[in-house]
Amino acid sequence: WVLPPLLVVSLLLVPGLEWRAEAVEKGPWYLVGLQEMLHWRPEPQVVIWLGLAAIALLIFLPKFPMPSRTWVKWTLGITACFYAALTLVALGIRGDDWRLMSPLKALASDADFLSWRAYVPPDAKLLQVKIPFVGGQREGCLACHQTMTGFVPAHDPGTVGCAACHLGNPWTLDKALAHSGMTLTPGNLSVVSQTCGASNCHGDQMERVRGSLMNTMSGVIAVDKFVFRQSGDLDAHFDVAALKHSPADMHLRTLCASCHLGQEKLHPGPMNEEDRGGGCSACHLRYDKTSESELHRPVGASAPLHHPDISVQVPGEACFGCHSRSGRISTSYEGCQETLLDETAARVKPGWPSRFRVLSDGRVFEKHPADVHADKGMTCVDCHLASEVMGDRATHDHENNSIKIACADCHAAGKTVVRDYAQLDVETQEIVAMRKLNEPGRKFAVANTVSVAYPNVFLDADGLPVLSLIESGKTLKPKPMAKVCAGSIHSRLECSACHTAWAPQCISCHTTLDRGSQSWDYLAGKYIKGSWQEQAAGYLADAPALGVERVATPNGKEADRIVTFIPGMILNLQLPNGNAAGRNQFRRLFAPASAHTTVA
Repeated sequence: WVLPPLLVVSLLLVPGLEWRAEAVEKGPWYLVGLQEMLHWRPEPQVVIWLGLAAIALLIFLPKFPMPSRTWVKWTLGITACFYAALTLVALGIRGDDWRLMSPLKALASDADFLSWRAYVPPDAKLLQVKIPFVGGQREGCLACHQTMTGFVPAHDPGTVGCAACHLGNPWTLDKALAHSGMTLTPGNLSVVSQTCGASNCHGDQMERVRGSLMNTMSGVIAVDKFVFRQSGDLDAHFDVAALKHSPADMHLRTLCASCHLGQEKLHPGPMNEEDRGGGCSACHLRYDKTSESELHRPVGASAPLHHPDISVQVPGEACFGCHSRSGRISTSYEGCQETLLDETAARVKPGWPSRFRVLSDGRVFEKHPADVHADKGMTCVDCHLASEVMGDRATHDHENNSIKIACADCHAAGKTVVRDYAQLDVETQEIVAMRKLNEPGRKFAVANTVSVAYPNVFLDADGLPVLSLIESGKTLKPKPMAKVCAGSIHSRLECSACHTAWAPQCISCHTTLDRGSQSWDYLAGKYIKGSWQEQAAGYLADAPALGVERVATPNGKEADRIVTFIPGMILNLQLPNGNAAGRNQFRRLFAPASAHTTVA
């Protein structure tokens, strides 16, 4: 009675023979309850002794006198039921990173059933195809895609195959079956535990990114809820995925939530000025002209021949889509300040087009002095470290809390703090090696705030810091800090307090809920009733205000620093509930911000 259904299941269940391991590793069904116990009670010896105790009770059960035997039976029965419940929990609602999720999602990554069509005799031509091997296993994907180019060695299909990233079914040569369950956007955080975040690939980075501010938007949410009087704590921690439908939440869902890293990228394509989300692909997928032309291949044509590069060389365009809004760091860095003009009005202004820049979304920017680092050809990742951008497993409430770098790391007044290659953390070593900067004896500069090294800043033969640019490969020699900057009189000043040329400022903003119109809910992926309308009174490119910010120091204490501030939330807010007196409220907040418009 057991054998027939077991045979059917074994024929329809894909064997777990892939070399690739997902981010969540579950044992046989009869051991996942034990796995669940070990998660909550990490001391394995305790769990082992409990299991041995249960076995011992079973062995010696006949020796127990009545009524003790009855109590032992009840104890064992209740324990068995408890273990069965743990098994169901572990199988049915545990996902990657030990998160709770719906049974459908949890089982989707574990139960991979094969269509009965896999057993239909294939086309005679397919029987003549020689199937390539990857990691000791046959991978049918490469029967069609083995000639694809564009990969670095670590992601070459001959090394990792195709299914390791794009999923699908590598056990068949049937096109429809092979593409079943496939994803064209493997970087999305919704599938990354099965792709980039597989346990023998980038599992650590996956967990860090999920907890990073680029994904949670915690600081943005905390400030918004504070302004809406839904929270009294500016440092409370939030996650954009957990937003509900309060006035502040809907304000965020319809105006802000498109920029978090977990936003799904629905179709493959190059990064541009309007790009949002996409998880790992948002930064690490680079299209050249050849790979971009593949996107326009006619339906039914032969398999694509050139894949976009998967690289640690993250271009500035990867940051622009999100960071050209709100604080507008990307646009300010390039020397542009937003205006209220449309393109038609800008075209009749004196100095067009040298004076203005029109983004692909239609916004018109006026040109101002760019950051001195931008003029030198530096992009965002020439300064910012991987542990800042992708997170470091720590919980940071605001963006400024996650920053590890400082101007003095490169522009040191005295001796630069350095480390040998062998002293670098593993991730930095890998980045250094991939960029071919690991020359014998080279010393790498350290971020003094947290003792994390830069992969691209090192000492030259004279013992002075040199910066290697990620895009061009050129080297720059940072100027040492001026004596006046290093003096005690400036000890409380952040460099930006004196060296910021200008900062983007919106001096007034009117935010009103229009109940009669519709808006796009970025989390739900659909139009909803009601739309928050924002009207700015004007934009300025002016000197920032100075203020005092209390920051944590490397020794665990707090210190006051003088930093640049810009208007963060100065607005008339019309709330959707309350009486007439409570509906229209005025808010005034200034935000510490680095404008990225540095001048020497």
